Amino acid sequence: MMFRKPPTGFVGALVGHLAAFAVMALLIAPFDASAQVRPSDEADALEIQGPPPPIAPAVINRDATGNATVRAVRLTEPIDIDGDLDESFYTTIPSITDFVQSLPIEGGVPTERTEVWITYDDANIYVSARVWDSAPESEWVANEMRRDTNQLRQNDTFGVVFDTYYDRRNGLGFYTNPLGALAEFQLTNEGSPNSDWNPIWDVRTGRFDGGWTVEMEIPFKSLRYRPGRQQVWGLQLRRAVRRKNEWNYLTALPQSVVGAGSSGVFRVSMAGTLVGLEAPPASRASNLEAPPLSGKPGKESGSAFRQAEIWRSNRTPSADFSRGASMRPASRTTGMPTLAWTSNTESRRTSRRISRSIPTSRRSKWTSSK
Repeated sequence: MMFRKPPTGFVGALVGHLAAFAVMALLIAPFDASAQVRPSDEADALEIQGPPPPIAPAVINRDATGNATVRAVRLTEPIDIDGDLDESFYTTIPSITDFVQSLPIEGGVPTERTEVWITYDDANIYVSARVWDSAPESEWVANEMRRDTNQLRQNDTFGVVFDTYYDRRNGLGFYTNPLGALAEFQLTNEGSPNSDWNPIWDVRTGRFDGGWTVEMEIPFKSLRYRPGRQQVWGLQLRRAVRRKNEWNYLTALPQSVVGAGSSGVFRVSMAGTLVGLEAPPASRASNLEAPPLSGKPGKESGSAFRQAEIWRSNRTPSADFSRGASMRPASRTTGMPTLAWTSNTESRRTSRRISRSIPTSRRSKWTSSK
């Protein structure tokens, strides 16, 4: 068998160069764009489960079934979270209105008007509302300031739920009352809410001739969402008028879903859609709130911003240490010492465990032998 010698000299060099160019061309050839989805294009790749996105300047588009797609608007001016709604964009950006009543009249028209604006900047998403009420303030139901208490649901409230992964199963909720109380929760698989989740956020409420106002500031760092700047989230809004036992939502929800009224926000699969949102890269660090400066968790209202104000005005926190409060190192979130709460029962159990491990002759130095 005869073997042909590889070309040498000029011809061999030419063949080698041509082969190298062919390999380089294959390596640098562009990929098929249809087979690649960049992180910034993930929002475009998501199928919107609802009506098409509204075209600016419109901020909401509804279909015949009562579903809604809402457009968030990027702010071009700073916003002061004070509950006054006096920034100019409140007059130039249309509001989200036409809520749908679920209780007591399924699919009915709300008896009280609610206007909502969803805006954002590079750091936060803002949810603002003008909550109209034909009754005088003396007839409003607003008597809770404790954070995350279940009794807050018995007040007049306004709230929002974000399905930040748009998986139609999980959500993050925030709501308040005319007094500015804070409450938030996590939803997993449309199950019972987890109120132990305490992210950093802020809210202020105010009054106007005809009702009350809300301004929420929710940092993007307090949320988790899909990678990519362009975002598509699920969205539900809820308004409760307690003296009428009336519950109104952004989307149409049957009474079998809302239960006594408040449970409609748990059905994330029936929420609307939020588009137009441009978010910074999701942070992996937990932006959670530190425990209150004093007292039992849940007994004080206010976000970390308010706690920081308290700390600056009074550098010496007070606490009844006989009831189980104990000092912790400074919080990385607020930069100030925090207090942990230990119940009397837990304190007694700890004392008993210590007493069993210490000889009787030494117990008096640590705790009572009784």
